[in-house]
Amino acid sequence: MKLYKKITFLLLLLTIIECEVVSKDGDDRQIFELNTTATLRWNLNNVVDKTLATVFSVHYNHDQNAFLQLTKTNTVTNTFNSTLTVQNDPFNGRASGNITLNNGTGVLSVELQNVEYKDSGNFTFDFVSTVLGSLPTQEKVDITLDVQGGPSKCGDQDLPKNFTCKEGDEISGSVTLCGKPRPNVSWTIGDQSINGTIDSAKADQHQYTYSFKHNVTSEMCGKSVSYQAKGFQNNEVTGIALIIKDKSEGGGDGGSEGLSGGAIAGIIIGVLVLVVLVALVVLYRLGKIGGGSVAATSEKSPNEQTAMKNENQKV
Repeated sequence: MKLYKKITFLLLLLTIIECEVVSKDGDDRQIFELNTTATLRWNLNNVVDKTLATVFSVHYNHDQNAFLQLTKTNTVTNTFNSTLTVQNDPFNGRASGNITLNNGTGVLSVELQNVEYKDSGNFTFDFVSTVLGSLPTQEKVDITLDVQGGPSKCGDQDLPKNFTCKEGDEISGSVTLCGKPRPNVSWTIGDQSINGTIDSAKADQHQYTYSFKHNVTSEMCGKSVSYQAKGFQNNEVTGIALIIKDKSEGGGDGGSEGLSGGAIAGIIIGVLVLVVLVALVVLYRLGKIGGGSVAATSEKSPNEQTAMKNENQKV
């Protein structure tokens, strides 16, 4: 009696195992990066040949209507390679499906191109096979698609190029970032960490606005405000803005920063005028010495020049 029960249990177990036609390829929840192609796969085993009808369909978020479907009737149903028909498409032409079977074993795959955050959801493969003289075989297996990505700059909030360093004033800035999971943002001035806040969030769009406020001190002049955002797979986005001195305060370090553009131009013109005057004086003196002696010599007649020469020789 005990042996009979054991044999019955083993036969029942084998029947259950043989009836398992569909299984997921991979985890229940599968993560794909934003703007890539997501591929979901289900394994097929022991698909019966020559059924009355076999229907392969894929549903999105438990919708009653399949968005991918293929029906095989009164023909060879366990060896083929076919594309599923797209219908009631929620993905605007980005989805496709294919089945490959060889003697009852194969794969059904669904591809979704350029995935978006809103594509995340449940995909159900519904397998129904009807054989003459027996009840239909039906199996449903789910895979959850989770689209993640970022962080990335989005919206119209970002740091300016610079802030004015005026002691006692308050500086503030904001940046809008998108990402799933939500990006973690840290703020610094120079090498000092400062506090920040999340001002607003559009969770359904995975969009968040981060802000900071800080009182200015004289030590901050010449430093920079920066943020670092980390998100999916430690991807990183950064931003920076300089803190520059308020020109209305005057002073300075005595360098070129204390001179206006007009003053610098005046200095340059004055130097050029001085160089020209020096050059004219030098040319004038050279012309008077050299040119005068030559002219005096050229004005005398040949006899006078000979007499001068003889007189010079006597001397």
